[in-house]
Amino acid sequence: MGGMILGTAGYMSPEQARGRAVDKRADIWAFGVVLFEMLTGKQLFNGDTISDTLAAILRQEPDWNQVPANIRRLLRKCLEKDPNKRLRDIGDFPLLLESAEPIASRSRLGILAWLAAAVCFVAAVALAFVHFRETPTEAPVLQFTLAPPENSAIHSFAISPDGRSVAMAVTSGGKRSLWVRVLDRLQARPIPGTEDAAFPFWSPDGRFLGFSTPGKLKKVAVNGGPAQTITERSAGIWPATWGHDGVILFGSSIARVASSGGEIKQERRGYVMVYPVFLDEKHFLYSTIIDPKQPGVYVASLDSGEGRRLLTDISNSAYAPPRNSKFDGHILFVRDSTLMAQPVDARSFEPRGEPFPVVEQVNSGSQIGYGQFSTSPNGTLVYQAGQGINGRQLAWFDRGGRQLGIVAEAGRIWDFSISPDDKRLAIARTDVQLRTSDLWIHDLQHGTETRFTSHPSLNQRPVWSFDGARIMFSSSRAGRTDLYRKLSSGTAPEETVLTTDYPKYAMDS
Repeated sequence: MGGMILGTAGYMSPEQARGRAVDKRADIWAFGVVLFEMLTGKQLFNGDTISDTLAAILRQEPDWNQVPANIRRLLRKCLEKDPNKRLRDIGDFPLLLESAEPIASRSRLGILAWLAAAVCFVAAVALAFVHFRETPTEAPVLQFTLAPPENSAIHSFAISPDGRSVAMAVTSGGKRSLWVRVLDRLQARPIPGTEDAAFPFWSPDGRFLGFSTPGKLKKVAVNGGPAQTITERSAGIWPATWGHDGVILFGSSIARVASSGGEIKQERRGYVMVYPVFLDEKHFLYSTIIDPKQPGVYVASLDSGEGRRLLTDISNSAYAPPRNSKFDGHILFVRDSTLMAQPVDARSFEPRGEPFPVVEQVNSGSQIGYGQFSTSPNGTLVYQAGQGINGRQLAWFDRGGRQLGIVAEAGRIWDFSISPDDKRLAIARTDVQLRTSDLWIHDLQHGTETRFTSHPSLNQRPVWSFDGARIMFSSSRAGRTDLYRKLSSGTAPEETVLTTDYPKYAMDS
């Protein structure tokens, strides 16, 4: 992925540790480190974490008194932190040895020690050319214009486990269905039997696609066949994840069900917990988006135990496993429309060091805290570029796709609903931290806007009554997502309409 530094930390050159472009001089640096360690029997640059090791490379100077005087000049030229001052060609090393100070003692023991060092040096040269020239190149970021059918839009998408295909939930003419595009082909193909599908997710072997529809969780074979219902107890439409042992996690409070269907087991209860994604056979990530005190990204286990918070950001997440057991994995998430990567220990999933940006301007989906990105275990990353939620703008368009005008101010707009008489617009706007949202009424005739709700919670999904006199909406003010209604004039307080343990969202027919 772009923005990452690749290599074995203790042997990275300073420019490589900073994430800059490298050339053969990085190999010469690595050769110098190996030679120093062979002569001293000690690791040159080391730290408790990868970040500590990289900091030592950038700031620490070797103790030259630990190596023979006649080879210090060569090592100094190999370990210059400025690549412009470093030895440019490994073939020039004899010149540095020839001009070195003579060896003070010529005893037999001294000669044997020098011969031993020479043998080690030749071995190090071979290692430098055979191994260090195999320094991993930067994995490409594959940037796609995901082209759905004409006059349609992408609702959500997911890349396949092998990184070769993208499944897209495409909306066209008011209807939504799944399409699959193989990345080395120009056209996507529709998947029959996937009407109303959203948030596709792949089986670990890539043979099936799971997807959410209102009230149901389904699956369908990628190469053809009828869609099968996994469960009919899925409230709303939410992302899900498919584990290696056939377990599917889904819903707005993380439930589990077998991919073949059957009994549903509730994994978590309480505030809205969404966006599960498996880390391995047992561990998974999820996000809490309503809890006013402990929002963020958590890790949990199928076995038992409470979730452990890893990040305080309100975002969906993905996991990029390490390609080598010596390296960290990375948790991907969105912070202010920027895709970030948090290094984590590949076994304990404990954060290691600080997160770093991968790509800016990642678009936001229709769900709260949902960034449009997906990654596969082999490191392929697909994301949808855009201004994200920060710059959403409402506008009028005619049926031919021509823009007629701008509506309301741009900003953090989650959803909206127009009144039956086409004179007013109910808009859900979020605050800067994405932890609350309130409804506003925009007067389309006069261009004015007034606040409709004022509660430190998530108030969203407005729906007008047929006569325009009332607005029904969802709110998390009671610690769960319940339904409320209020006079559209704003002259009376909200009324509670429906309260249950499951999240509820009003829908316009």
